[in-house]
Amino acid sequence: MKSKMKSVLAVASLIALGAGSLAQAQTVIHVTGSTAFRGAANNAFGNVLQSGWKAGFVGSSLSGANQAVYVGTTTAAFGSLPVVIETDFTGSSTGVIQTSNQTTLTGVWLSPTGNGTLAAGVNATAPATVSGGTSLSSPVFVSAPPDATFADVYQASTPVGNTLTALTDAGNSITGVGGVAFIWAAGVGSPAPVTTSVSTTTTAGSSTATVTSALGLAVGDHLSDGKNVQVGTTVTAISGTTLTLSKPALVSTSATGVYTYKGLSNVSNQLAEAIFKNGSLPLSQFSGSTNDTDTNVFLVGRSPDSGTRAAAIQEAYEGYDLDTASGDLALSTNLGAIQQNFPIDSNGLIVGTASTAPIASFELTPAVLVDPVFTSIPLGGNGYASGGNVASALINANGTSDFFVAYVGESDAQTALNGNAVELTYNGFAFSHEAIDLGQYTFWSYEHLYKAAGLSTNQVALAGDIASQIEASDALVSGVRPTDLTVGRNNVVTSKIADGTVVF
Repeated sequence: MKSKMKSVLAVASLIALGAGSLAQAQTVIHVTGSTAFRGAANNAFGNVLQSGWKAGFVGSSLSGANQAVYVGTTTAAFGSLPVVIETDFTGSSTGVIQTSNQTTLTGVWLSPTGNGTLAAGVNATAPATVSGGTSLSSPVFVSAPPDATFADVYQASTPVGNTLTALTDAGNSITGVGGVAFIWAAGVGSPAPVTTSVSTTTTAGSSTATVTSALGLAVGDHLSDGKNVQVGTTVTAISGTTLTLSKPALVSTSATGVYTYKGLSNVSNQLAEAIFKNGSLPLSQFSGSTNDTDTNVFLVGRSPDSGTRAAAIQEAYEGYDLDTASGDLALSTNLGAIQQNFPIDSNGLIVGTASTAPIASFELTPAVLVDPVFTSIPLGGNGYASGGNVASALINANGTSDFFVAYVGESDAQTALNGNAVELTYNGFAFSHEAIDLGQYTFWSYEHLYKAAGLSTNQVALAGDIASQIEASDALVSGVRPTDLTVGRNNVVTSKIADGTVVF
């Protein structure tokens, strides 16, 4: 009997040792960073795994989750490695800081074993997105430092610059794992462009013109009718069918005049720079109409840990805030130089986080006296923690006589546009991947996957596998693949590739 018991115990011990060895063989990696690129990242996490992988996440979908856990085995092409991938996307700058410092994060990584039986995930070929998995209503977390971080910008563009230990890019050291696109948008109900065509009679050298009907015309409208009026001519007064023009006509003729009210339809890098510094601008600076002087356009944006914010600032300033000779404020590091607002409902709650009610007013973001990453954040220097919150605010923008603009990543922009927010052109060009490739649309940056020092061989291999998967395919979920980029960026002052610099 004792002999049999010893045999049973011996077998049990061997089974336990085998299970322990299996658990030890499982490679675990913790990934943080960019929220704007999370769609592409989540796709890649699923697509590096063999069919049958399991996933759990917090939120409404696996593809849009900031916090998720993936359990499975990498495909044969990636070495058939048993892995666990845990995510907590909180922002590029924070990701860079925490990964470099190896900060142990508590209550953010989903446990691969403590959340019950996880449902299988479903692979998808980009730009389609992965799905399936289990949405966790009462998640269980584990503690660990991050092993890798996605960043929408180079480390130098974060508020801490290059003061930390440099992280190694798992992708190409110059172009990273792809390009990530950003979009300026305006809230629901923003004034749209209006174009009216009407027969117009002009007299050479006169600033007075007559029209067959002034219906649909307004002071501030821009007039063009071939070569008959000067470039930049606007309507300064309307009396019946008589118009006063801002510039005298060039030719005496009757022709079809095209009158355009620009509305809130475009953001230039000069307007972006100005609104970052001031927090708001008159609508007239966007529309060109003197009727809009007393209506305000406020800036709503992201918190300092956001790569989307860093990319927007660098783009507005054409990358020159990295150059001490430029004279511009180093907006990426000087949080007080930024002025942003929160939209507030009639109960004083922030729309997009605590409220989905209509916006009643705008207030500069409050100062944060104690911040775990940036020590403190001054009045106006803060913003939303997630692009999803910005999208929610854009959708719930109706209810105020003033308007606002915001910058968001491609995925969050699509959410906002699906809710009837207004996509704005940038420097006159509409967003598209083709426009990026042609060098027309410049509001984009290189996406990076930085990995920490001291990772195991298998962790380094897994980070490289994820980078390869994104470069080959999944970057299309949130931007463009490196091979699709026929253009690059270069600082004409320093001949240095950097965020926001000239597209060539």
